[in-house]
Amino acid sequence: MDDDTARLSIASPETAVFVLSGEIDAHTAPSFAARFDPLPAGADAAVILDMAEVTFMDSSGLRVLIELNRRASESGLAMIVRAPSRAVARIIEISGLSDIIEVSSA
Repeated sequence: MDDDTARLSIASPETAVFVLSGEIDAHTAPSFAARFDPLPAGADAAVILDMAEVTFMDSSGLRVLIELNRRASESGLAMIVRAPSRAVARIIEISGLSDIIEVSSA
């Protein structure tokens, strides 16, 4: 297991629902982006990212969210950040992207 894998975990317990935990930064963002290239085949309406257990996210992670949101939209899908941790919600809000990235509290 490399350091990136140890710091970020992505599980898919349901079709197109991904549970992320750990840190999303310059070191783990490439692994995060690669997990969604191509977009999940089982997504019929939305790609849902459960981010309740993400303990840290910097601008590298935000960049991946923006790109994933763009690609999902171009494919006719929504991208939803579900139950974001305080760290995730804060960076989305202070970046001014809360109008672009759909966030759900549940």
